[in-house]
Amino acid sequence: MNSIDLKDVVTLIIMVPLPFICCWTVIASILSIERLEAAFTHSRLVKENKVWMQQFGAAGKVMRCSAIIAICISPGIYVRTGCVVEEEITAVPQDLKVKLYPPFIASIVWSLALLGCGIFIW
Repeated sequence: MNSIDLKDVVTLIIMVPLPFICCWTVIASILSIERLEAAFTHSRLVKENKVWMQQFGAAGKVMRCSAIIAICISPGIYVRTGCVVEEEITAVPQDLKVKLYPPFIASIVWSLALLGCGIFIW
């Protein structure tokens, strides 16, 4: 008879949502990247990322979107170094932030959960 221990349950809880979170992040990024980049017309970092990440296709769109989300989450770092213009960060529409923050935050949380499981459980 098979017994299910806590390790198996935790592994299942962490591993099952991962493909869905990845798909959610990719779809949200692909659908929103053009509108998101339109708000950053003068930012050096966004322009440079767009130039060299375009060659990566869908993965490049996700990377560009995640870079802009990182800028929106902690703008002080990027404004201080002159990589972005503060007015452009505040110009990002609220509905776009509401649409894009959850998949990226979920990706971070599940990545940390995987790291924690790798260190403490597996």
